[in-house]
Amino acid sequence: MAGCASCGAENPPGFRFCGGCGRPLVAEPRPPPPPGSDAAAAARKVVTIVFADLIGSTSLHERLDPESVGRLMDRYYEVAREPVEAHGGSVVQLLGDGVMCAFGVPHVAEDDAIRAVRAAVGMQRAFREFAREQSDVVGSLGLRVAVNTGEVVVSDEHRAGLGDPLNVAARLQQEGHDGDVLISESTQRLVSELVTLTPVGVFSLKGRSETVAAYRVVSLDRPAGAPATAFVGRENELRRIMTVYDAAAAARRARLAVILGSPGLGKSRLITELARRLGERATVVTARCDAAGGATFAPLAEALRAVLHLDAGASGDVLRAAIEAVVPGEEAERARIAGGVTALLAGTPAPPEETFYVVRRLLAALATAQPVVLAIDDLQWAEPLLLDLTEHLVQWSTEVPLLVLVAARPELRDTRSSLAAPGGLVNEVVTLTGLDAGAATRLAANVVGADELPAAVAGRVLATSEGNPLFVGELVRMLVHDGALKREGDRWVAGVELAALEMPPTIQALLAARIERLRPEERTVLERAAVVGRQFSRAAVAHLLPGEAGNLDARLESLRRSELVEPDAGWFLGEPALRFHHVLIRDAAYRRLLKNTRAELHGRFAEWVEGRVGEAVEHDETIGWHLEQAHQHLRELGPIDAQGRALGERAARYLAAAGRRALARDDLPLAASLLGRAVDRLDAADPARADLALDWCEALLAAGDVGPAQSAIAELGRFIGGSERLRAWHTCFTGQLAALTDPQALRTTGDAVAAAAEALASLGDAAGEAKAHFVHAVALSRLGKVGACEAALDRALAAARRGGDRRRTNAVLAGAPLAALSGPSPVTRASGRCLDVVRVLRITQGAPAVEAVALRCQGVLEALRGRTEAARRMIAASRRMVEELGITHRLLEADVFAGRIELLEGDAAAAERRLRPAYEGLREHGLGIDAAQAAALLGRALLAQGRAAEAEALSHESEALAGDDLQAAIAWRGVRAEALARRGEHAAAVQFARAAVDIAAATDALLDHADARLALAAALRAAGRSHEAAAEEARAIELWEAKGATLLAERARRDGGRVAQVDHALGEVRPVRRRVQANAATAHVARLDAVIAARDADALPTLFAEGLEVVHHLTGAEHGREGALFSLRSLLKAQDPTLSHEPLATLGDS
Repeated sequence: MAGCASCGAENPPGFRFCGGCGRPLVAEPRPPPPPGSDAAAAARKVVTIVFADLIGSTSLHERLDPESVGRLMDRYYEVAREPVEAHGGSVVQLLGDGVMCAFGVPHVAEDDAIRAVRAAVGMQRAFREFAREQSDVVGSLGLRVAVNTGEVVVSDEHRAGLGDPLNVAARLQQEGHDGDVLISESTQRLVSELVTLTPVGVFSLKGRSETVAAYRVVSLDRPAGAPATAFVGRENELRRIMTVYDAAAAARRARLAVILGSPGLGKSRLITELARRLGERATVVTARCDAAGGATFAPLAEALRAVLHLDAGASGDVLRAAIEAVVPGEEAERARIAGGVTALLAGTPAPPEETFYVVRRLLAALATAQPVVLAIDDLQWAEPLLLDLTEHLVQWSTEVPLLVLVAARPELRDTRSSLAAPGGLVNEVVTLTGLDAGAATRLAANVVGADELPAAVAGRVLATSEGNPLFVGELVRMLVHDGALKREGDRWVAGVELAALEMPPTIQALLAARIERLRPEERTVLERAAVVGRQFSRAAVAHLLPGEAGNLDARLESLRRSELVEPDAGWFLGEPALRFHHVLIRDAAYRRLLKNTRAELHGRFAEWVEGRVGEAVEHDETIGWHLEQAHQHLRELGPIDAQGRALGERAARYLAAAGRRALARDDLPLAASLLGRAVDRLDAADPARADLALDWCEALLAAGDVGPAQSAIAELGRFIGGSERLRAWHTCFTGQLAALTDPQALRTTGDAVAAAAEALASLGDAAGEAKAHFVHAVALSRLGKVGACEAALDRALAAARRGGDRRRTNAVLAGAPLAALSGPSPVTRASGRCLDVVRVLRITQGAPAVEAVALRCQGVLEALRGRTEAARRMIAASRRMVEELGITHRLLEADVFAGRIELLEGDAAAAERRLRPAYEGLREHGLGIDAAQAAALLGRALLAQGRAAEAEALSHESEALAGDDLQAAIAWRGVRAEALARRGEHAAAVQFARAAVDIAAATDALLDHADARLALAAALRAAGRSHEAAAEEARAIELWEAKGATLLAERARRDGGRVAQVDHALGEVRPVRRRVQANAATAHVARLDAVIAARDADALPTLFAEGLEVVHHLTGAEHGREGALFSLRSLLKAQDPTLSHEPLATLGDS
């Protein structure tokens, strides 16, 4: 007992604060832990705090003598302590009327949170009993209890910085009422499947900036209606166990089957499914061993109590009677068995030999009626005597139809190999691995009762869980809890774009406890390997264990046997590679490390890699990542000093180099990530951020990632100052963003970037000039000025080649197929241009993202000629390319084009399946203009299915997004017109359709113009104006023929022969021709036409100036004046020379 220096009260051992007055007790000095010991190593751990506080104690002090208060408080502390210690927790501190308890200090367990909640409920029950006993003294005293889970730093059981988790628990209990047990959201996420809770609100707690959601514990029963986990992907394993059961039943002899697997793989689920399938055919006795230990035979005692239908409080006589009723034979034998089993159930078992005998005889008695299955789960936690009993039952249960089924983690191989290896006692070993992709996907959907989940969600869950069933379930529940997966109507959708998933707290607790139980030297190896990453090598870990690598091989082998690490196929920096058995094991080991330790280890490892790889740039990303982690952890610990800034600059250099290479090869998501992270490593005022921001903007906008792009453009804007170059680049990026998201700004965007192009040209920035012309071309295309767009693309291509910018050259080439598709070029010529782009790319450096654009445009062109299967193949190829590149924007665009092809084929339902997710995805990503076009196309698909009201609603959505984008503006008006016509609003329908035609007539977008004419024809026909409708149909056919869209033209002709009835007085409808302003260049071309027509070879040299250079538009091939003259003279020698050309656009007078 420790005496209090303040009040003299005696306190039990372990009290750090006086139970009488609450003042600190003077503790005896303790020697420091030995260097290198487990206790000396500080670690980050997740612990659960229970805080209890009395209500109304002030009046108690007023009414009672101090000695009486002291005795009462001593009893109160005992009442509070007993349930806590019974559930494996410890009382850490007494604070006057408050009692603070911790679960997970010094050693964490996977069930810390639920044991803490049970202890808290036990405290309330014990206090109510205490209050009844002392009602004449206690009066109106009450008790509030709160539970909170959080991360702390723990060095040993006496030194724990419980900090914020304690503060939250202490503040949270103040929000409760007498008798309440409130738990925070962090605890709720760990226990919600195990106890019944009700939300009580969100509180702003004193001293905290963030609010805390709280729940009241209603009961310790599982929530009503909690669904059972689906049984998927384990039929083969179950069949093998059933085979052993059938053999035991047939031979009437004990058989042993073993299920081995890491946590979460479904060992317990296999046992419960076996019991369900057997049903009334067998008696199933299920025992479960506890990691916390306890009485040797306690798991078996609880299982027998359940199968004999005995309450926990049953008297000895009741126990004996129930057992004797089951056991046949002589009275003395029955009494012996009943006595031995009764002692076992009471927790006072007989000597081992006698206990083994009575348990075996009881199971044999139960097996007289039907076969018995004794299933023991988590056998790796069993005490040695229980393992001995298991072996005894298998060896000595002859003439008994008994299946002994044990489930354990791989550690059982080390603790009792005779129960883990096939042969000998073991008839079957079922080793579990992760579910295959199909089974894991079905399980993920089953968690929320769905037939399927969004592909992105299912893919991310599968990648993170690696098929572990427990991880699958917890990840899906976490996504639902966090709002990342939500229900909309009868389907589930992703609430946000999913990046890497965090570890669910339930899995974190499970894996943290598993790592905690390792020997200290093995745990250290695992932590160092975690710093390296999912994959590592012996040499890498040895470098991070200076002076401790002597027995590293033995430690790694032990970790391998525990299925924590495993050999990996391949090499790691020239050494045989190892890997963590699961990525979440790596994450759990890493989380234990202090941030300062992480920073130091990452820095050391980066230097080691630098020394190993020399100038090999392919490792820049790896080195940059480790330096980035070191810098980030230091930043989180406080202000960065000069050394920390230098570390950040090193990280930025490596990340930037890797990011720029990724950008050059069109790996846009990776480039955007690396470049953004490089920017973030530098101080806010570092001017180097400006050049990094240029490339960051380029990557983000090329990927269509408009949200982060806004931040990147703003970052670039901070450094403009007086720099005309940066100002012009900023204008280009702002314009490119507007072309994706702000349709109202298209016209002003075009003017601004045209001016930026001139500014950048004057500064000699060819790359910038190319960028500006390209953005200008995009804006012109959106405005329906396809000819001017193609001219701007030519200027962009020339500038990109002049600057030697291969990537920008490719980006410009991507615009050519789009212009060819939407503009007046006939299908054959447009197809040639698309295929030229593909050929050029394949014979030069290759650019899959650009090739994908060309292929999807070519797909639509093929469909326009009725070649649907070829079109689908091209779209599929295009889609595969952008899928591999991970460019979400381009993937959605490919789906829009696929929808267009299905519309052309006449399969409106298939078109809807493509267009709806594309529209929703584009809108979700903030790509308003593309979303407007997709919405209008989806409206057409719905009209074709007779769903006019839905189509009209989509036309309004398209209108809200379209702005100055001519293609969308034409399309939504056409959809609106047809929808209105179908419900009899003919005047309005014709008005909208004529507006679409007026807009289209001012453009050279033949297909959109034809669509507008056809929409007007439909509106006129619905209004009974057939003659006018036929005229519009005829005009649409002329436009389709001008484009070479034979499929549409022929379909219209077959549509009832209405076109043939048009009055010839309407005259011929001629295809739209480009209108360009005449200047000196057009006059020079006219003279060339005349020379060719006259076959006047002698006049050719007068048309070509000295120093002339000719550049092929697509291939980039160059030749001078003599080469051009040679080509034309060869042309004139042909039988019937022709020179076909069409002016795209002109600029100025010359």
